[in-house]
Order: sequence, then C-alpha cells, then structure tokens
Amino acid sequence: MKILFLTGPHAVGKSYFMQQLAATNNFFQFDTGPEMRRMHKESLSEKNIGEWVDELEKAYGPLVTCDMLCKVLESRKRDTDNIIVTGFRQIEGIEYMINYFQPENYQILYIDGIFELLKNNFMLRENKNISDEDFIKYLLSEEEWGLSNLKEYVLNNPSNCRYIKKQSNNDEITTDIFKNNKVLKLNFKGVQND
Repeated sequence: MKILFLTGPHAVGKSYFMQQLAATNNFFQFDTGPEMRRMHKESLSEKNIGEWVDELEKAYGPLVTCDMLCKVLESRKRDTDNIIVTGFRQIEGIEYMINYFQPENYQILYIDGIFELLKNNFMLRENKNISDEDFIKYLLSEEEWGLSNLKEYVLNNPSNCRYIKKQSNNDEITTDIFKNNKVLKLNFKGVQND
C-alpha cells in the first residue's frame, strides 16, 4: 500500500490535485472533512461538529476521530493499494493513519501558496469578499488547529515529505512523490506519469 497525504491551507488547490492524481493513476480518494461531516450527521447529535468532536475526544481519547476515519477508509478502499488522503490539519492524525495501515510507502505533500493567491481562491470558492485582516485571522485559526506544526514537520523531514509553494494557479511546479517506486510527477496544470 502507498498513501499520499495531501495537505496545506484551504483554497490552495488540494482537491484539484487529488482528483487529477486519482483519475490518471488509479488512486483511491479519501477526504477526511466530508467523512467527518457525514459521521456527525449520522450520529444525530444536536451539537455542532466541533462540540461533537470535543465530546468524543473527552470520552474516548484525543485520537478517536482518527481511528474512526481509518476504519471508514479500510472499509471503502476496496482492492486498491494507492490512496490519497486529504483534510488532515495535524501531524498527529497523519501519524495515526500511518501506524494504523503500516503502508510500504507514504509521502506527505504540503501545498502552500502566497497570501494573495490563497485569499483570491478563498473568495472565489466561498463567493464572498473578505478583508486582508479577516483572512489573516482565518489563516491563523488554521495554524491553531495544527497546520503550522504540520508544515514544520514537512520542512524538517525531507525523506518522506515534500513542500511546494504556489505563486499562482498557473504554476507548473513538479515534484517526485514516491522515490523508490513508480514516480509520479505533479504539475499544477495536470499530472504526468514517468
């Protein structure tokens, strides 16, 4: 099994990459955000999702939602050995999944972007205007969730991690994903196989 963990701030283009890689390389896509929202809805809890997660973690431990996500992925991945996981904002969640599945190879790809790119993409996606100050607060809230620690981990562990910073949505940056296996080249305008 090979797992690619795709992470980075909101509106940087992770979903686009996940879809392109899955379409051209037979990767199974697993996005933790929609899965958490689905589980929350199925729980019939009257609490909002944040309160629901807090309640679960108090009752069963801080990584209970990671365990739940791993079990869902295990039941859905079918026969494929190539998996793309996106949505984790904390290194602890990624490490939990690595320990759970014990993949033969994994990579963490952190896609970042300059402030203007992230803000413009965010406004397009959300269909609303936002001030620089409010967007800075939004980015800081992502850091508080653990994204800054995850970025630091990626920068300090080059053997299984890659960091890319986009300047625009038209960037044509490529990177090797799995070193010792089939090499995938990511390109911001599409995906190529070598």
